[in-house]
Amino acid sequence: MLGYAVDRLIKAFNPYRKEVMNRYHFCKLMNLLDSRLQKQGVDIKLPGYWYKYGFYTEERLLDQVLPYPFSENCILGELIYPPTITVDFSGKVAVREQDIILKTISILHDQYGFKEGYGDLAKKESYDINSPYKFNTLFQEYLLITNKNVSHVTESLKDDITIKLDELLSEFPIDSFPEIASIHFDWDDTTRVVLDYAPDVIKLNLVRQLRDIFWEIYPKRVRIDCNQNIPEHVIRQWKSAYKGELNDAEETIENIRNKVLDTYYTPSEDNKEFVKYLMQDIYNIPNSGV
Repeated sequence: MLGYAVDRLIKAFNPYRKEVMNRYHFCKLMNLLDSRLQKQGVDIKLPGYWYKYGFYTEERLLDQVLPYPFSENCILGELIYPPTITVDFSGKVAVREQDIILKTISILHDQYGFKEGYGDLAKKESYDINSPYKFNTLFQEYLLITNKNVSHVTESLKDDITIKLDELLSEFPIDSFPEIASIHFDWDDTTRVVLDYAPDVIKLNLVRQLRDIFWEIYPKRVRIDCNQNIPEHVIRQWKSAYKGELNDAEETIENIRNKVLDTYYTPSEDNKEFVKYLMQDIYNIPNSGV
């Protein structure tokens, strides 16, 4: 049934084998199709998980469950095309389920087919109805803000970044991921340090570097919980690799923070006294001679 759904969706959105379907947009359309079919009692067993830019299904996973190698027959570069081979689905999918799948694809096509920017529109709906956490949706907005085609951080851009950091801070799913709360706080704090103290010539690059470090590790934690029809051995591999990558990410963020502070931050005498008394209070250091 999954093969039938994939075949019909690709042919509906790219009937003439043109360069019109990005692989990421295909994933969002499949997510919407799957969601709508589930509501009608049809489960096509679509493998996938939530990752950096929303719902994603790897071609290697589709290779394992489709009646033909998806990666060899439907993918060229970053684009998706109808399969190069013909599969006879006669007798393999019940008539009722065929009708539901075709009607649902037709509705999707009426909504998005051949429309300018349809992939981004499908991505937005996918996030709106299926995003596992508001934090994930907000981070897509943060990506747009920090990807603006500018050479440095203006005061206006700094305000936009800070506002979005505040929103992300309040929406971090700490109850679901308490073990990565510390790296989120470190990333947030270090980004603010960069905004306040790093020179303009390197500020934006550092903000983006920190963003990419965090957004490389957080989605890898999310996909461990937010997935469907993924083989257990794949999830075990994710868990095993994630632990080491988390430590590396934390260390890299801390190194950036320390370098910025050591190089560009000069504390005032008042700040020095405050820090000294704070450290004495925290560690119960005797206040000798002061």
